[in-house]
Amino acid sequence: MRHLTRRAFLPFAAVAPRAISQVAQSASHHSESDHDANYTMWFRSPASNWIDALSIGNGRLGGMVFGGATEDRISLNEDTLYSGYPSDGNNPGAKNKLAAVRKAVLEDENNHLADQICKEMQGPYGEAYQPLGDMYVTLTGDAESHEEVREYRRELNLDTAIARTTFRLGNVHVTKQCFVSHPDNVLVMSIDASEPVTVTVRLDSQLQHVADVNDAAFVIRGKAPVVSRPNYLKTDNPIQYSDEAGKGMYFVSEARVLSKDGKRAAQ
Repeated sequence: MRHLTRRAFLPFAAVAPRAISQVAQSASHHSESDHDANYTMWFRSPASNWIDALSIGNGRLGGMVFGGATEDRISLNEDTLYSGYPSDGNNPGAKNKLAAVRKAVLEDENNHLADQICKEMQGPYGEAYQPLGDMYVTLTGDAESHEEVREYRRELNLDTAIARTTFRLGNVHVTKQCFVSHPDNVLVMSIDASEPVTVTVRLDSQLQHVADVNDAAFVIRGKAPVVSRPNYLKTDNPIQYSDEAGKGMYFVSEARVLSKDGKRAAQ
């Protein structure tokens, strides 16, 4: 897999039906052991909220795996994607308030007043970490399966850092495994099914973006906002974008489908 610099490209999200990497295969066999059971979190239903999803990552690229059987979602994060742009965050008038703070504390013994004055010494709000986007993976079986999901289980192995989802879709046994490779800087989802299934992959983002699909990849290109106010600050326009070059961080996310026994098609 080719090397991408940190700034030139944000992460690939690779989905590989029936093409489990050696890392995933090794972890799959290892997860059968008693040792592994001590380091595994498992659930009998998919996550309905972000906080209940299973987290994977390599320190730079992260994903929250919801583990849906026929409709799965992975929320994507990249550690350098923030709002704003390079600017001076200092408050030049802060030093002029210092004497008043000292007086309030030492002479007036009015800590409440000192706290109010201290707020006038603060700089502007810091920039906000931004979500890269979401990858959605839809899986359907043959016409006779009737989309009936049985024997569902999702788990996160804390030793191997692999999220695994297993279930039966009608008579088809499906295993999905997700991990983030540190050497390759990619997030991988492998899908293995006992019978042919149809897998649909798409990317989306809460940030402004455009999408492009071809036979090789699904790509979204976007730009982070220049202003992203905290939700506890009441304002009419908390999220602001700019078309000016240098204001707002650009990002790219790409999903590739690699199939061992199947066919690919772009829509």
